[in-house]
Amino acid sequence: MSLCRHLLLLLILVATLGAQSARWEPSGGSLALNRSSELQLVFVDCDPQEEVKVPTVDGLVLSPAGQMSSTNIVNGRVTQSTILGFNVRPTRETTLTLPSFRVKTDKGAVTVPAATFSVSQAAAAGGSIPLDSVARSEFRVPVEVWRGEVFPIEYRLTALRRYLHQAASDLTWDPAPLVLEDWPQLSAENVLSGGEKQIVLRKASRAFAATPGTVNLAPGTQLINIVTGTSAFGFFTSPNLEQFAITTAPATVRVKPLPAGAPATFTGAVGDFELKSKVVPERAQVGEPVTWTLTASGTGNWPEITGLPSREVSTQFRAVQTQPKKNSGQGKLFDATLEEDVVLVPTAPGTYTFGPFEWTVFDPKAGEYRTIRTPAHTVTIVSATAQPGGGGPGAGQAPRASASAPPGLPAPVPGGALEAAVPARAPFAGRSWLLALGALPFVLVLPAWALLATARARRLDPRRPARAARLRALELCSSLSEQRAAPAALPLLADWQAAVIQALELPSAYPGAAALEAHPELRKCWLEAEACRFGRAASLPADWPERARAALEKLPPAAFAWSALAKPRSWWPAALLALAAVLPTTDLWAEDNHLAKGLAAYDRGDFVAAEAAWRTALEREPLLSSAHLNLSLALSQQAQWQEATAHATLAFLQAPDQPGTLRQLRYCLSQPAFTPQEVEPLIADTATAGLVRTFTPRGWQLAGLAAAAAVSVGIILLLLVRLGFAPKWMRIAAGSLALAGLLGLPIALYSWAHYGTYRDPRAVLVWRETSLFSVPTDADAEQRKASLEAGTVATAQRSFLSWTEIRFRNGDTGWVQTSEVLPVWRGDGSR
Repeated sequence: MSLCRHLLLLLILVATLGAQSARWEPSGGSLALNRSSELQLVFVDCDPQEEVKVPTVDGLVLSPAGQMSSTNIVNGRVTQSTILGFNVRPTRETTLTLPSFRVKTDKGAVTVPAATFSVSQAAAAGGSIPLDSVARSEFRVPVEVWRGEVFPIEYRLTALRRYLHQAASDLTWDPAPLVLEDWPQLSAENVLSGGEKQIVLRKASRAFAATPGTVNLAPGTQLINIVTGTSAFGFFTSPNLEQFAITTAPATVRVKPLPAGAPATFTGAVGDFELKSKVVPERAQVGEPVTWTLTASGTGNWPEITGLPSREVSTQFRAVQTQPKKNSGQGKLFDATLEEDVVLVPTAPGTYTFGPFEWTVFDPKAGEYRTIRTPAHTVTIVSATAQPGGGGPGAGQAPRASASAPPGLPAPVPGGALEAAVPARAPFAGRSWLLALGALPFVLVLPAWALLATARARRLDPRRPARAARLRALELCSSLSEQRAAPAALPLLADWQAAVIQALELPSAYPGAAALEAHPELRKCWLEAEACRFGRAASLPADWPERARAALEKLPPAAFAWSALAKPRSWWPAALLALAAVLPTTDLWAEDNHLAKGLAAYDRGDFVAAEAAWRTALEREPLLSSAHLNLSLALSQQAQWQEATAHATLAFLQAPDQPGTLRQLRYCLSQPAFTPQEVEPLIADTATAGLVRTFTPRGWQLAGLAAAAAVSVGIILLLLVRLGFAPKWMRIAAGSLALAGLLGLPIALYSWAHYGTYRDPRAVLVWRETSLFSVPTDADAEQRKASLEAGTVATAQRSFLSWTEIRFRNGDTGWVQTSEVLPVWRGDGSR
């Protein structure tokens, strides 16, 4: 008897093991060439535990198309299947075989048997019309072109209008070895051919071949949907569609090599080009830069053109080569403009000739080389004897005549001294503020966007129903603890199972217990619920509600955590810190009485004592603009015009809107002293100069940062409105704020740049005529020495004992006694 029992158990085990299988449906047959069909990979009583990787087959394009599950009950036996869908499209007319392969499942590894299909020519309209009679595609290209010649290329797909439903994809094509311009969008055109209405889908572009030889264009493929019939649903009908891949017919281009004997000035340019030459200025002084610009434009093989031939100039010039600038239109790869600048610094006077310049290109229309010539330019260089060092490092600006008072009017007199004692602030050093300007939108907008996107994701989270279903299932467990017997428990159990399915986000409406393999306790409760629902048990076990609740509580819900940064009140500390960093905090008037002493001495006419007091104040705080202005007043009362002009200039640069500052600077410039470089455009009676004088260089930097912040805040407010976190009326305010920032940003950048060298925190002003040395000592008689004019502006590089190294705008450097220069912003950029 025990032997029979063991044999029965063995038979049941073998039957169970044999129940798991996998197969293709259909397992064989025929496929149509270039037509999309569907194959299903069916797993019976097992689920794949890893990504199913179907072996690749040459001539068959296969891509996943979704997954589904099914449950069948036959004679009390439940069979569950997992079905993976695949879209297949054969690309060769042959016999294709999908080889067998093994897949790891939850019931062990199973083998998918091979499937063989024969491929035949596709046909449309139920097989009555060959596919190539319904639709065909082609590339239209010239038969013969030159190497590098830009030629047109056109793609056309022609289909019978009554069969074509729509294009299902864009053109798929590898243009190599051609260099191709971007394709435009497809355009459609209806034509009539042989009494049949046709539709032509086309798009045209341009290309060129970089190497000679015969180029066989790779076939291009486009998917289209073909109407094969109609289906009726009552009064409504819909078309039956099949998807086909239309492949272009073979196309060939013969690429000819360029003729031999190219001139030396040929750099590989093929096409139709123009060349222009410009020299600015045509009259300059020794040390002043002269810019020679060559501009090439036209249509050709621009991706292969890296630059123009080199230019020849006199050895009396020092050349500074800049980076070429190539600009092309939107989406235009073969239409461009190339601009090359060469900055030439003359070292000796004379008359020099630039050019003529020659550039050879190949003209594909004429089939020959063509040399483009630009006319020669004559440049006159004169001696700069009046400049610092006679063309040395300080050269570059002619002396200016002193401005005198208009005839018939009394000469201006110094104004009153100021009591204000708030120090100025130096511009931000280097390009750090520009980096901050560029980073500000990312610092403000991106975190705000991330927070808003998180909030929106929480509100529109697709897993939100799953979390709600989990809570509902827990509530039903409490209800079922009171009513565990049928029939009162049946509707509650049905709701509980539906909530569990939604909480687990199962794809099937009723997946069965096999889908709960990963949750054994929940699976046991599920089976007990089914037994109660379908009559195999009169009621639930007594401990069922507690076990079901415990199993559900082991399923952690996906929850979102709000961050404190999302609350607006968290932004105020950072805003207050930023405001504190911007506002000046030093008030020397309260700390020291030197300003008061100087003011008292100035009022009683003791200008020497006033000068001494204000010099002491400046030693403590070099950026005290009111002290610079007062010192200039005291010095001008003593006719010390050079130093008075220097301090008036510093007062103006540190506080251009300070009362009396502009008047004092103009008064000093009317005296026989000097005119500081780069100052006249700032004090002119023009609207532009008046705008620039509104703020200091640092003020315009902060204005630029504020404008960028306004743009960022405006974008954040627009995001709030767009994502539903703010009312729609706020859109106008947000747009206005962003627009104000966009208008203010270029104004701030332009005004900041208008200050020239003075916007550098290391700027220094030479306040009296002195000498410039090549090394920091005046003991070496053989070193190079040049005269340095009063009013020269430069930037301080480093200090050595009582010497300061300065750099001029043309890049030259030299050493000067520290006492001969006045730092505009202290020189170290520390403030």
